[in-house]
Amino acid sequence: LAPGALAYCFAEGLLVQGTMQHTGFAFLDMELKIVNPVFAGDTIHVECEVTEARLSKSRPGRGLVRTRNRVVKQDGLVVLEYTPLRMIKC
Repeated sequence: LAPGALAYCFAEGLLVQGTMQHTGFAFLDMELKIVNPVFAGDTIHVECEVTEARLSKSRPGRGLVRTRNRVVKQDGLVVLEYTPLRMIKC
């Protein structure tokens, strides 16, 4: 059995490499729900959907983006769902 925090860390690593390199400023908020267990030997991927995007009122050139991220195992079973709010460079 792998801790849910480990699956979350791997998911963030996958997302940062693929979507947010050199654009992320701050991680502001998150709701996390562990749905099912992850075991040694499982393969995971992350499905990321933008649910909210707006310009920052107090910081020019920056925006706030909330996504819904689902971590899915090789058999299609969702193991984690989380909704981070990030400040990014526009």
